[in-house]
Amino acid sequence: PELKGKPTCVVQYNAWKGGAMIAVSYEARSFGITRSMRGEEAKKKCPEVNLVTVPVSNGKSDLQIYRRAGAEVIRVIEPLVDRVERASIDEAYVDITSQSKSRVASSSDSQLL
Repeated sequence: PELKGKPTCVVQYNAWKGGAMIAVSYEARSFGITRSMRGEEAKKKCPEVNLVTVPVSNGKSDLQIYRRAGAEVIRVIEPLVDRVERASIDEAYVDITSQSKSRVASSSDSQLL
């Protein structure tokens, strides 16, 4: 919560040049920061960017907290839609076809415009 609305990036692996970016908030993107950058480069574009480091276990990035959070999001969405296919640790394809058709069928023309 304390980082909400602030330029923030998640970095992993080593500390060389500030680590490798794996996630970039919209606020950080507005400064021109991208996933292809290292932390040092991001700091040059936006000195106040928050670089959050992925936890490390046995010398490797420990992504368990992100996997659990992603799975929880899927559990919340699944009962509400026809189909969910997890695409990655934090992305999914969600089929909302029947929900959309139902919404359109129950809406007036003016509501759809």
